[in-house]
Amino acid sequence: MNSQHKNNDIIHTYDISLVGYLNDTTWFGSSQQQIEEKLSIANSFYDLNNIKVNMDKYRILTNDRSIKQSTITLTINNQQYDAPIMSRNKSERILGLYINTSDRHTQTIQKAIQKIYNTVSEIWYPRIPHNINDYTDLVAKPTYLTKMLGLSSNYGFSFNFTFDINILGGNTPIRDYMSDLTAADIQSLKAKNIIYMDQVMSSDGNYLLSWPDVKRNNNDNYKENIPAWYNNLANNYVLSNNLRLIHPLNDVVSNINRIHKSPQLILAISEPKFQWTIHWNNTQKQVIFGKTLSQDTDRSTSISYLQHYIPQQTHHDINLTPKRQLLGLVAYT
Repeated sequence: MNSQHKNNDIIHTYDISLVGYLNDTTWFGSSQQQIEEKLSIANSFYDLNNIKVNMDKYRILTNDRSIKQSTITLTINNQQYDAPIMSRNKSERILGLYINTSDRHTQTIQKAIQKIYNTVSEIWYPRIPHNINDYTDLVAKPTYLTKMLGLSSNYGFSFNFTFDINILGGNTPIRDYMSDLTAADIQSLKAKNIIYMDQVMSSDGNYLLSWPDVKRNNNDNYKENIPAWYNNLANNYVLSNNLRLIHPLNDVVSNINRIHKSPQLILAISEPKFQWTIHWNNTQKQVIFGKTLSQDTDRSTSISYLQHYIPQQTHHDINLTPKRQLLGLVAYT
């Protein structure tokens, strides 16, 4: 190139297919030779401008099924470099997007679902609520997705996901039941994996469980002192020392497997003398006890024959709370 005699300049034109942003560049080519030519031109430019390029970060994505090896040797300006060939089913992140040569979106979908569950964990709510801004006040550093959902909610937009993201285990989120939780309370609930009120109340929905019972239901995994959120429940959400809730719940999910261990299975027909079971009758809203008369475990399933009893109040003492009233068991026929 001569600035004084531009007519004598020789212009070389190259068609280059690439996507680049800052230090992230993706080159496209229909063959290995074409890729090597493009990289050689780019490398000459880097040398001219004293730009350092990390050749070890080269990755090859190809849909050529005849290529079976895991690496390929590229010749760039007469120097050879080994570059790994990515699996056709594995995606590579390019400018924030996950791309693979089979045009499969599994990894992108998995990443998106993980982002959604990160938001669920941030706001500590079993699903993405339409009024998400009511639950982000205690989030110190919300993720981009949480911010985006909150901004969309401000303008009246909401998102209905085509897949189920609900966390199971209850019907009443503890954040809906308690309006005065603090950021420290949320961290404590997260550490104990308590997201529903159903996890800390009796199966009939009328009573708050004692703290020892809450610990027992969770395999005694809580070693620290009684947390502030539980003291708040016990002091401000119950009527008296018997822990009866001011606002009981009608539909409670109880996971009985977390509370009781199944008896050892013995292959025989037996008549246990002191074996009792307890059931909740949701229609009558009361507990039903069952005394085992006989148990048949001599087949693939266990069949127990029970005599059912229902608790009935034998007498009424106005000086006693409902929990302390004397109850008797009456055979249910």
